[in-house]
Amino acid sequence: MKTETVKLLDLIGQLIVDIRFQFKQSNEYGLQEFYCYLKLESGQIIGIPRYNNDVLYNLTEDNIDYYQACFENGTELNPKTRKLLLNQTIQDILFCYYEDEVDEDKSTYIKLGNGLYVTENNHGPQGLTDIDLLVFEQNQFNQRTSTLEENVKSYKNEIKTFANKT
Repeated sequence: MKTETVKLLDLIGQLIVDIRFQFKQSNEYGLQEFYCYLKLESGQIIGIPRYNNDVLYNLTEDNIDYYQACFENGTELNPKTRKLLLNQTIQDILFCYYEDEVDEDKSTYIKLGNGLYVTENNHGPQGLTDIDLLVFEQNQFNQRTSTLEENVKSYKNEIKTFANKT
């Protein structure tokens, strides 16, 4: 029996219908922790991807229950940020690369239909880093990737593997 999956390519074109987050002031390592969960028009709930594998996750009962619980137990974004992100289409997923490999310490950027870019900072020392959902306009995105010397690649245009090219 073949397990159904959520594929990265399938996310492109999906509409974001809700968004929530979970924040811990201090995890088991003494770091702040932040994760965002997107509910898509298809009903699927995803986190912001970190890996450029074709398959984001398998649709097993455990995975579905995990993402559903994370979403349901999450906190709504402030109204101003929600308004920017809700009912926007995912246009592309941009991965950060370091020396020709995905930088797994960084979440991807999601490019939205309104031209905004969304990412998250997941971990950091208390009070010293911006652990949060980050939203950028095009010029802010360009400045950030330049300042941080991030080599970003488009999943839609540059990364697709042979398994998912159409």
